[in-house]
Amino acid sequence: MSIETTIEEGVAFIKVSGDLDTETGPLLLDAGRQALTDFVNTLRIDLSEVTFMDSSGLNALIGIRNLALARHTLIVDHPSAKVRRIFEVTGLTQAFGITEPGLA
Repeated sequence: MSIETTIEEGVAFIKVSGDLDTETGPLLLDAGRQALTDFVNTLRIDLSEVTFMDSSGLNALIGIRNLALARHTLIVDHPSAKVRRIFEVTGLTQAFGITEPGLA
């Protein structure tokens, strides 16, 4: 897995690729925690290149959402069909701002 973080004009972008699981979920949570500064209004997490996500990956995203809730907007960008299905099955689709593949 790889995680790339950039910040531009008050928006933090985290791009995740590979597997998001028990080994890598904590790395994503840490990246989200570091990105949510006073200089960031919105955090966008791009999951378009995530090939697998288990409950640990979902827990990391929930942790980031909880950290962002009071002062930041969180958007999950372009999850693959398999990853999007996890949000649907768990009933968390509405808890996250999720964009469809191909949309910004």
